[in-house]
Order: sequence, then C-alpha cells, then structure tokens
Amino acid sequence: MTSEGVRARDSVAVNSVTQLYKGTTTSACGSGSSCLLNDRPPVLLDANYHGYRVRVLAIYDRSLLNLGVNDYVGVKRRAQAEQVACIVRALQTTGANVDCDANNPGAYAGNAIQNADGSIVNGGVPVVGDASVPVVVVGDFNAYEFSDGYVDVIGTILRARPVEEIAEVMRAFGQHVVPLFGSGKLRPVIDKAFSISEIQEAHCYQESNQSFGKIVLTVA
Repeated sequence: MTSEGVRARDSVAVNSVTQLYKGTTTSACGSGSSCLLNDRPPVLLDANYHGYRVRVLAIYDRSLLNLGVNDYVGVKRRAQAEQVACIVRALQTTGANVDCDANNPGAYAGNAIQNADGSIVNGGVPVVGDASVPVVVVGDFNAYEFSDGYVDVIGTILRARPVEEIAEVMRAFGQHVVPLFGSGKLRPVIDKAFSISEIQEAHCYQESNQSFGKIVLTVA
C-alpha cells in the first residue's frame, strides 16, 4: 500500500497533516474477500495561508482499470466517493465528528497525525468539522474528461456566507490571485487550438479523452 502526501511551500503555515481511514475495509475486492477500501488513504492538511485557515483533503481513488469488466471496480469506486463526500460534509459542519467508516461507526477518522512541530502521533485521531474553514478537495480522482461516461459535472455547492465575509474573500482574491494573471505566473493550460470552421474536429478531439488542458476555438 502506498500513501498520499502533502507538499507545501514556505508561505503556507502547516498546522497538521492527518491520514484518514487507513483501516476501512470493503468486500469489493478482486480476491472476493475483504480488502482495504483505500489503497492510498486520504490525507487532510490543516494550514494557514496569508492569515486564512484552510483544510485540503488529498485523495487518490481506485483507477478506472477494468471498470465495466469486473463488477467490484465500480462498487469500490462508489464506496470511496461516498466516504469522501461524508468526510467533506462533516468537515463543513461545525462540531461534527468525522464519522465515515460504515463498518466502524463512531471510530476516530484519523489513524495518524503529524503536528506543526513535526511530532507524529499514531492511533485514533479525532477530526472535528468547522463550517468557518474552507475545504478544498484535490488529488487524483482517476477520472478522464467529463465525457468519459462515468463522471458528470452537476453543479458547484457553495455554503451560504455573510455578505461581509464574501466581500473579504473577493478582496483577498483580487489582492493575491488576480495579479498572478497579470504577471503571467498564473495562466490556463491550452492543449490545442482549432479554427471555428474545425468545430467538428474539436468536438471529436474532446471526446477522444486525449486532451490535457483547454481546447480553444479561434474566430478570425
């Protein structure tokens, strides 16, 4: 079994890194018996950046290999997705204990934590939600472009925030992020450009799942 990790630049003040649900098991296995649900357990980073506290959940879902060939693959991927959704929901609920192991209800979510001073504690680690702390989910979702037939974008979920807080977030975005576009440090990744007359070819290219980045249509 391999593990997820988190690498942060020196401008990020790391409070803790917690490994989650290493021991969760499932019956969706190639062997037909019980196996680990998370071959690469999720990792939760708790940090501060420019005075803002944030939580980052890094995941690595089971690959698409043999999906549609072996029934257990889709079952395992769904169970992983449901656990991730449960974790995020709890993290966004103030005072809620992250309790997302269906086989062990009430068990602590964390199995190991590394604190800001570098000390590591193994064993049960409680993880408690806080609606005031933004949660970002990153990692390898093991999904192709959204036309792969298995993943669909159905919308973006945002929690209601006070007007004052939204204004502060927009101010921080304008101060710290927008200048990166102007300096060229932040820019979209463009995979391939097509002329407007090649729109059919552009659609075919998108459906081929070969692109990495944006597909652009140019208008003369």
